[in-house]
Amino acid sequence: MVAMGNLQVRGPSAPKTCAHLAPLERELEAAAVEVGPGRPCPHDADWGTWFAVDALFDVSRLERRLSLAPCVGYEEYEGLLCASDATFYCDECMVAIVGLHPRAAPPGTPRIA
Repeated sequence: MVAMGNLQVRGPSAPKTCAHLAPLERELEAAAVEVGPGRPCPHDADWGTWFAVDALFDVSRLERRLSLAPCVGYEEYEGLLCASDATFYCDECMVAIVGLHPRAAPPGTPRIA
């Protein structure tokens, strides 16, 4: 990614998210799952940028296979007051890939393993 003033121009092989989430982003793209545009976290803008995907994650297989960096964590939130989600979050870059919670995903949702 190249910074041009406040505009960041993404190269053809640069991840949308961050270098730490790039392996997961490549898996999503290989499965034809679109990584949505980055948006400020809906809960608190200080939590960084979130990228939504319409997919489920097989966390144990992905973590074993992708060897994600220690700064990347995974959390599922089953919301009572707001949406449920399943999130890979990079603490270092403050970037997240937010998928669907297993209990909230409609039938036929792609499962990334």
